[in-house]
Amino acid sequence: MIAFLSLFLLLFQTPKEPIQDAVEGYWLTEGGKGVIELRNEYVGGEWKLNGTIVWVKEPLGKNGKPKTDNLNPDPKLRSRPIVGLTILEHLEWDGDDEWEGEIYAADEGENYEAIITYEDENTVELRGYIGMPLFGRSQTWTRTKKPQ
Repeated sequence: MIAFLSLFLLLFQTPKEPIQDAVEGYWLTEGGKGVIELRNEYVGGEWKLNGTIVWVKEPLGKNGKPKTDNLNPDPKLRSRPIVGLTILEHLEWDGDDEWEGEIYAADEGENYEAIITYEDENTVELRGYIGMPLFGRSQTWTRTKKPQ
């Protein structure tokens, strides 16, 4: 029964557009401090973009242990490792070259509204902001290979 249901969902889900496939992959953040894996996930009848930290330049804290989400406002989440942390979840595609949603800035313990713009096959721009995109800051991410 589960196999049948899985097959049914697979056959009748909305296909992704080529640009939705193109944005998937590994992206080096501006300044080279981390690598984010962007991938699409089928949620609620739509494709949504997610981003997970898969590599950081300085993975260990001052205590010699892997860095954690120690600035998270929820004390229960502060022990989560930074590597493996999903910072972009369920961004919605605008039908053109942008995805909108929220980003979690682990280095600040804050959530911001976010827009990711697909510039070309090797470049995306991330804009994080509060309220209006005018009042924010941008980073250019470049495509990279899967970290080892």
